[in-house]
Amino acid sequence: MNEKGSTLVDMLIFLFIIVFIVLPLFAAVVEGYLLLNKTQILRDAVDMASISSYIAINGSVLGRKEIKVDADMLSEIWSSFLATNLKLAPDLTPEKGSIVDGRVEILELEAYTSGLPLVCSNGDRLLRPSIHSVVSFPVMPSLFGKMILKLSGCEYFKIIIHIDSEIPMND
Repeated sequence: MNEKGSTLVDMLIFLFIIVFIVLPLFAAVVEGYLLLNKTQILRDAVDMASISSYIAINGSVLGRKEIKVDADMLSEIWSSFLATNLKLAPDLTPEKGSIVDGRVEILELEAYTSGLPLVCSNGDRLLRPSIHSVVSFPVMPSLFGKMILKLSGCEYFKIIIHIDSEIPMND
């Protein structure tokens, strides 16, 4: 009888370790990897939107080594490319199949073309003309993170992406 009790205790300890230590640790590692993967996808989408918005550059003054960017056209083109790349509606809310789980917020979108070198609002030093963007993406966790969000009172993780894309220019 002593051996049966010992085996039962060993099995309970093993089960406890699996359920309360190994599985949550595995879930945390997988959740971290999934968030890093989503962050890279979002970073690439913002970078591609910035590069695509070069269409807003006024070409008539490029021969004088000046860069003029139409701010309204920049915002329209940039938002359109971001929406297309991330499966968002024109108002930047997610459509079916998007990796974003809520409305995307464009916190900053500017073309720095004069007064260079300068420091952008996030502290990066810009030596060449650049498109500066800061965007907030609401993302839901995939595994046990939903429980953590409920406990913390948050609805989403907010992933903030900052990209400064240099505008190509011959010096």
